[in-house]
Parts: sequence; C-alpha cells; structure tokens
Amino acid sequence: MKIRITTALILAGMLVLSACNFPLSPEKTPTPDVDLLATSVAGTVEAMMRQQPTMTVPAPTAEPTATLPVLQPTNTVSSLPQPTTAPVHACNEAVFVSETIPDGTQFELSQGFTKTWTIMNTGTCTWNTNYKWVFVSGDAMEAPASVNLTQEVAPNGQITISVPMKTPYIAGTYTGYWALQGEDGVNFFTNNSVKVQATSDAFRVTSVTTTLKDHTDVDCPYDNTFKVNITTSTAGTIKYHLIFSDTSETSPSNVKFDKGETKTIEEHWYDMDAGDNYWVKVYIDSPNNQSFGAFKFDITCK
Repeated sequence: MKIRITTALILAGMLVLSACNFPLSPEKTPTPDVDLLATSVAGTVEAMMRQQPTMTVPAPTAEPTATLPVLQPTNTVSSLPQPTTAPVHACNEAVFVSETIPDGTQFELSQGFTKTWTIMNTGTCTWNTNYKWVFVSGDAMEAPASVNLTQEVAPNGQITISVPMKTPYIAGTYTGYWALQGEDGVNFFTNNSVKVQATSDAFRVTSVTTTLKDHTDVDCPYDNTFKVNITTSTAGTIKYHLIFSDTSETSPSNVKFDKGETKTIEEHWYDMDAGDNYWVKVYIDSPNNQSFGAFKFDITCK
C-alpha cells in the first residue's frame, strides 16, 4: 500500500513540473494556477487512498506442535535363564571321601601305623589294578614308593587304599604327599597328605590282649563272653571297636584313661555254632588307627 501512495505522489509531482517547464505548444498559453493544481493533486491522492482497501496484517498463528506421548514405566523384563550344560568329566578324576589318621595325629618314636584314604572315581574310565597310589614328595616314613589298587573301580565306585608307614626315631612333625597314577604314568588327584607328630610322650594304646580261647563240649548256639585288656602310654581317651571273622562289627566305644594304665572291658559274641578258625580283631580308631589281633579260637558243640 505504501508503494502505491508513493507512486501516485511521484506522478503528481511530475505533472506539476511538466506543466511549469515544458509548454505543449509554441503558442503562449495562460499560466496555470499552481496552488489550484497542487490542491487537485492532493485531492486525487486522497481519493486513491480512500479507494484502497485497508490491509490487515494477520496475526501470526501458532503452528500446531506434535505432542510427545508420555512413556509409562514398563515392567523390567528379567533375563532369560541360560541353558545349563552337564559338566564334562575327564577319563581320570577322583574325589576325597574319608581317611584315617587325620593330620596332626601323634605317635611314639619309631611307631608303625597304617594310613588309609577312601576315594571315589568321578571320571569316565574304570580304574584297574595297574593304577597306583604313589608317593610324590615330603616324608615317606618308610612307606613303599607305590601301592597298586587291589580291585577295579568303575565310575562312581569307591575304594579304600591302605599304606603302611612308620614314624622316624627323631621327634618332630613329618608330612608326606601322595597321588593316584593312571596306566599312562600320569598322576592325578594329587596333594593327599599324611602329617603326624613323632614324640616320646604321645598318648597311644601300647598293647591289647583278650581272654578268647577254645571252647569244647558246649551247648550251642553258644554265647561267648570274653574280656579285652587295653593298655595306654599316658592319660587320654581312646575309641575302639571289634571286628569279627563273620565280617560283622560293633559300634565304636570310648574309654577314658586317667594315666598310663590297663583297663579291662567285657565283650560278647552271641549265638555261635560249632566251628574252627573263629577270630576277633580289636581296632583302635583313636589315637592309633591300628588293628590288634586277630585273636583266634574254636567252638565244639555237644
């Protein structure tokens, strides 16, 4: 709109100037009234302004904006359980089950004892009698360098291995390490220890005797009553049990000694029939882990 008004004013001005300076003909014409002409131009411009529509600048409208959805918290998806695989076992593997003579057991100087280990075959191969229990390092204590297994052991089977040993004649603590060896000569299931103290005043059972004897012309079945005499080196408590020739055993019993002395214990073997080569062993579980006997006898019925 401003452009149109300005253009009109310029045109009006040009008309005025042309009227004043450029005559249309050589003839002399009356000079126009300048004021009248200016008034006419002004009126024309005013009329033009009235004829132009008023432009209304539209107010800017807000552009629609996208509303982001509010995310609601969702339950956390727990991780899916991973599939488990069964452990893969090698041909030769073993685990410890039990032992006699725990580490720290005391023995007299130059005293013999038997250390045993019970182990389970957890591998995939059967152990045969070419497998060996071998001495690896430490103090052998007069034990053999190796002991062959006495039977085959299938996977998940167990075996008890016994090794005879003897404490040195010098007081001290002695430790040896053993392992199982396969047919290929490779050791496995290593670091099995035996650790004992050799001392001149160790508490131990020094002797065991019984009153078992032959019985003839008796009523059968026969109830055999006998006595067991146990002697210790000094004060302490022992644990013992009996082993019979029919493979039965008694439950372990404890006996307390107030000093180095001999105590007598009454025992029984019930419902015996006639026979020979009967025997009884007295096994000292603690402290010796040692068997005394066998004490043999016969029964003759009427």
